[in-house]
Amino acid sequence: MNALIILGAKYLFLAVLAGAFGVFWTVEKQERRKFIITALVAAVIAIALTKSAGALYFDPRPFTHGVTALIPHEPDNRFPSDHTVLSFAAASIAYAFSKKIGMVLMVLALPVGVCRVLAGIHSPIDIVAGAMFGCVAAICGFWIANRFEPGRDAWSSSKAK
Repeated sequence: MNALIILGAKYLFLAVLAGAFGVFWTVEKQERRKFIITALVAAVIAIALTKSAGALYFDPRPFTHGVTALIPHEPDNRFPSDHTVLSFAAASIAYAFSKKIGMVLMVLALPVGVCRVLAGIHSPIDIVAGAMFGCVAAICGFWIANRFEPGRDAWSSSKAK
């Protein structure tokens, strides 16, 4: 059982990323530009949210309080879970372009966080915050990408004629 927890905590996020990358190849060519802009903007926002939250809220990892860690890790700030932020951002971006695959990736992103808690390197609050930050970053990225569609005036809400 510990081997599955470790696998999920360390590597499951890669499956979510691969799924999101797969969605990129399934969208129409004209949508790929929007996908890339969404991903880039979401990455910047996710990093900003994660770094800001980590600077505002510091709490050592659970294994520094007696919980057994299944994965060796530095006893640094745990908040929020980077793996969870990345997983939920990727799943949310995929959802914006493919509801079916996006939902599968959302379901797959959940055990990423759960495994990180079970591995003793995060607490549930780290996972909840990571999921929220990832989703917010993706939503903001998609909103900004939509503002810069070809043929759209970036500062108006209607298509340019």
